[in-house]
Amino acid sequence: MERGFSGRQLRCGKKGGLAVGKTKRGKGTKWLNALTDSAYARVQAKSPTAQKVRVNNYRDFAKLVSTTTKSFDPEHSNVVIHTDGTIAAVYFDFVFNVDGKANNRGSETWQLVKADEG
Repeated sequence: MERGFSGRQLRCGKKGGLAVGKTKRGKGTKWLNALTDSAYARVQAKSPTAQKVRVNNYRDFAKLVSTTTKSFDPEHSNVVIHTDGTIAAVYFDFVFNVDGKANNRGSETWQLVKADEG
């Protein structure tokens, strides 16, 4: 099954961050952030020890989103979901706005598995 949609269906904010922080995730859950070659060159020019691929986790992001005083307004587009009802792959482009200004942009992919509890 393939579904596609665009726009602002995916949201984050203080409530969203708390919801992400309370979801059940395996201990091995990781978020990988990989910079494009051009983005990596820009970041490395400012910080020579910057890494092209960083390993993060959803807890750190949930904490940031739920405790910040800044206004986060992510925009999502080109969202495509492939699923058979048990596993799913989600792809989308994003612009992450902070206090009304584009702070970060890129693409994400999520790999999801439906567990016993749904």
